[in-house]
Amino acid sequence: ASYGKPNGQAVIFPHCIDYVMEETKIRKVRHLGGKIGKKVQALLPPGEETMGSIARLLSLPVLTQELGTETGRLVFDACRGVDSEPVRETAGALVKSITAYKSFFKTSLDSQEITKWITLLASDVFSRVEQDSTRNSRFPKSLTIHYHCSKPG
Repeated sequence: ASYGKPNGQAVIFPHCIDYVMEETKIRKVRHLGGKIGKKVQALLPPGEETMGSIARLLSLPVLTQELGTETGRLVFDACRGVDSEPVRETAGALVKSITAYKSFFKTSLDSQEITKWITLLASDVFSRVEQDSTRNSRFPKSLTIHYHCSKPG
């Protein structure tokens, strides 16, 4: 499940696994949001929809018979907090967005001041996009401009 950001990683201490599994909906777990999750859900009584439900109610033989050896083992282990997939290195992971932000506390700005800040922010984003493109051989597919104006107080 996507506890802990970034990258959906979190440390769960062994004594907390049962509680976390009882609170974790099946569809929120990686690999169980689609067809496999629906198959698992169909094996459970109505109203039972957590990973803890799987651990309490479904045995390994039942899961492997219904889902196949590999998938059944994956689900059996997952509902007990076991994930054999190796932890991936995140050092040096590429950022997914580049942001430039300026907050104004004045209630009104003239067009010259607005133009100055837009130019400055755009220049900053442009130079960081150029740098990222050179380093990582990629170029952004979208640009979002957000404008928010609020009254003080």
